[in-house]
Amino acid sequence: MGGFYNFAGLAYDSGRLFVLNSAGLIRALDPVTGAQQWSRMLRGQWIFDSDPTAHAGVVYVNAGGFDGTLYAVRGSDGALLWTAPSRTGESAPAVDESGVYVNDGCHAIFAYTVAGEPKWATTPSCIGGGGRPPALHSGRLYAREDGKWTNAYDAGTGAFIAQYPGWLAPSLDGDTGYFVLNGALSAYDLATGALRWRSARGYVTAPILANGLLYLGDANGRVYALRAGTGALHWYYDTGTPLEVQEDYSSLLRNHSGLVVAAGRLFVPAGDRLTVLRTPVTTTAPATTTYGATVTVRVHAPARAAVSLYRRPAGVTTYSLWRSLTTDSYGWASTSYTATTDYRFYAVATGIASASVATSIRPTLSGPASALRGTTVRIGGTGVPGRLVALYFRRAGTTTYALRTKVTVNSYGRYVASYVADATYSYYAASGCCTSKVVTTVLSS
Repeated sequence: MGGFYNFAGLAYDSGRLFVLNSAGLIRALDPVTGAQQWSRMLRGQWIFDSDPTAHAGVVYVNAGGFDGTLYAVRGSDGALLWTAPSRTGESAPAVDESGVYVNDGCHAIFAYTVAGEPKWATTPSCIGGGGRPPALHSGRLYAREDGKWTNAYDAGTGAFIAQYPGWLAPSLDGDTGYFVLNGALSAYDLATGALRWRSARGYVTAPILANGLLYLGDANGRVYALRAGTGALHWYYDTGTPLEVQEDYSSLLRNHSGLVVAAGRLFVPAGDRLTVLRTPVTTTAPATTTYGATVTVRVHAPARAAVSLYRRPAGVTTYSLWRSLTTDSYGWASTSYTATTDYRFYAVATGIASASVATSIRPTLSGPASALRGTTVRIGGTGVPGRLVALYFRRAGTTTYALRTKVTVNSYGRYVASYVADATYSYYAASGCCTSKVVTTVLSS
């Protein structure tokens, strides 16, 4: 790409790919053919080592050398729209309809309108650089400072709001922020500042949120998918190649490589290798339930994907298409049914089949808490119609259960048995995969 140093920054907007080199030459290319549409040399600075940002037909470039300059270039023809002062030029701009923001280190934040008019700025607290791109979310600007903190400001006024422990680029979604510091990922409530959960596995990459999962990598080359709501491990994969700490300032010196999720795939740059993983399709359902209960089957796949959910009942060897679903913007889809027998399920989305999961009906059992000697005690519960239920009894003072009787569940999913009370008994039911809870009926005088 030319330039004085080995650097190229990329941005995409409105059907154009924008490429910036270290000398300040910016080009617009056709993303399909690579054909150049226009080029412009940005003057006034001597080092361009921050990625450009493209938004709503304008490309924004922050550069340094002689203090800093923020450039706004029209995306359609390369015309220079305006310039404004920054500090070191090390921060890629953050842009939305409210304005353009750069964070050039030492608390030096500059905020401009999209027309280039000053909004607010902070006073630098030190000498030096180290700026990192800020992030915009729900009217707030999140800027990483001091090597360990991410500060939140009101994007309109610059008023300080809150501080979170995080040095890698955060991921922000709804009322939750995900921040990485010293290898630990923490999820915070952005409204209250309360810690929701924390996961420490030595993470070295910024968290990427997609389809309700957070993707991160550690120094040993392992890639993790965590459930965004709880931080629970969804899956992990060992690439076999160490991952470097992801830094996103001074592109000439630091590793910018981070994880990317696109087209149902996870792209993992590590060393001189690129590992591409398919975003897995998973099906979840409760392992057991009771007759007549409502069972929910959930599928996780790429966002807004068509899902074919298959199932087969107990005793049947082939699956049939059960329901067609579409995942939401977080990659989740769900459906429910009333349990009358055991089922096994799997899903297919984007040409990928999930592992199968099974939901089995466990028997229930109930009986009276006490009974008089010589009276008939009726016990019973629910199960799969037509299936045998074995009842095991243990007399008080003994340690082992013995089979007492077997009964068949009727067409309504019920079964009943009885015995004559002559002692205190504990008993349970066994049917299919499972057993019921233990019930005790005490002999009373």
